[in-house]
Amino acid sequence: MSVVVEPSVPRQSQIVGVSMVKNEQDIIEPFIRHNMRFLDALMILDNGSQDDTRRIICDVMREIPGIILADNARFAYEQAVLTTRLMHHMQAAWFADFIFFLDADEFIDAPDRVSLTASLATIPASGYGLMRWRTHLPAPDAVAEASADPPRSLRWRRTQELPVTAKAVLHAAGQPCLDHIVVQGNHKLYLRTGVELPHVRLDDVRLLHFPVRSQAQITAKAVVGWTANVA
Repeated sequence: MSVVVEPSVPRQSQIVGVSMVKNEQDIIEPFIRHNMRFLDALMILDNGSQDDTRRIICDVMREIPGIILADNARFAYEQAVLTTRLMHHMQAAWFADFIFFLDADEFIDAPDRVSLTASLATIPASGYGLMRWRTHLPAPDAVAEASADPPRSLRWRRTQELPVTAKAVLHAAGQPCLDHIVVQGNHKLYLRTGVELPHVRLDDVRLLHFPVRSQAQITAKAVVGWTANVA
């Protein structure tokens, strides 16, 4: 009797994201729609938004599968602790290969899902890749125009990123990551022992960054952010 061995088919990489947001009603919908072109799932923690951010997330969830919404009512800014918990919960449910840590003003910049996966595959297992920002800002004489439809209306970007800022994406390789810790700002990852994970720079993947979108938005961000850090 002959035995036929079927060729193995590699499993498609699972790519997920986690994000903590607060008062991002002007950009949260395009943030979700754009990044879900690359992600299989996105867990969003609403950190006590007082605007329409949460309602908008719920509306988009009805249309796009793979979005998970959680709530945190604490006012204090504890991004490192909360993002680390999101990572642990997400990985326990998805056993993802790669985990992005995204702010609401960050958009994955890659030609397509295939190109993104190829770039992420260069990250060592249980290590992380560093994606540099490409920051877009309103021109000083066109603030009103820039705030009309962000991020589409933000046509200008920095010619130089100073200081150079990079954000982490973890190669979890489908394994639990309960010993992994995300630092404040999502720039690095460590083990609980204090050892930093191995990392590489990703030249083919960037994050489009839209930190300033209107005068009202940046003023509110400064005031709320300052008081949350004090808390």
